[in-house]
Amino acid sequence: MPKKLSKILAVNPLSRCLGIAYFHGHALREWQVKNIRSTDSKTAARKAEAFLSWFIDYYKIDVLVLKKLHSSRSSQRVDLLASQIKTLAREKNLAIYEYSIGELEAFLCEGNRANKLNLAQAVTCKHPGLLYEFRKEQYNKQPYYMSMFEAVALGQLCVNQLEKQ
Repeated sequence: MPKKLSKILAVNPLSRCLGIAYFHGHALREWQVKNIRSTDSKTAARKAEAFLSWFIDYYKIDVLVLKKLHSSRSSQRVDLLASQIKTLAREKNLAIYEYSIGELEAFLCEGNRANKLNLAQAVTCKHPGLLYEFRKEQYNKQPYYMSMFEAVALGQLCVNQLEKQ
């Protein structure tokens, strides 16, 4: 009997946006940067929660993957946002996985020099549909799509680990 394909939502929370990637099995189906414009942390968290709740219900998500936040490189706003995302996932009975940036780099860069642009390049090699965003990101002085590339990497790592189970 064939194994049921997981529907995975990978989220990379930042203070002003969310990097989002949706996988159905091995296939990357959707990717985006969702801006959360708000000066108030609680309002931003509510906006993000409403969007993610809709996304989870619409795509019937089974698994949520989050970037594991580093305590010294995270703000109170991002910590609150990540906490609310985990609470939402528990309420919707989703499996929750967390991976650090180091785990992503070890998985995707395999011995190559690991930095965010190399991570984005490795993700683009696995998912050529991201080439347009990667080319734009190469020339941006202020990275815009990097949160999305990290979300895709999170999802890809989770897909690989679920496949091994």
